[in-house]
Amino acid sequence: MTTSPVLRLLSLPAAAVALGLFATATPAFAAACLIPNSPCYPWAIREGDEDTVLLEIIPNNADTGAIYRVCVCPGTPDISVVFDFFEAKRALGVLSSRAEGPVCRDFRIQTSRQSLLKLRRAKEGTAAIEGCYQTY
Repeated sequence: MTTSPVLRLLSLPAAAVALGLFATATPAFAAACLIPNSPCYPWAIREGDEDTVLLEIIPNNADTGAIYRVCVCPGTPDISVVFDFFEAKRALGVLSSRAEGPVCRDFRIQTSRQSLLKLRRAKEGTAAIEGCYQTY
């Protein structure tokens, strides 16, 4: 039996997560990166930063599993979805959008270890990158 983990969503204020608001998104992001008929919570890698923490996983002696749909805005450079186990990192995949609209990809995560789920620039660059995510 799997017990619920303690998950801390770090890229948004708690109220924005609970309400599904785009409190930290720019107006251009809100218009371009919505997924129809579903809440999509914004994330951003700020200008000059290398990565952002999407969530912190603190399991309570059981496997923690979920599906995260990560979406990027049109014209987004490559980003990597990375598990950071503090002593080691494991890339789950790369995502980019060169299309007219947002591009989404599902990542199934499962771990019994404390870790961070991060979004990281896959290539050098300093411009801000925005997108959103959903959980299932």
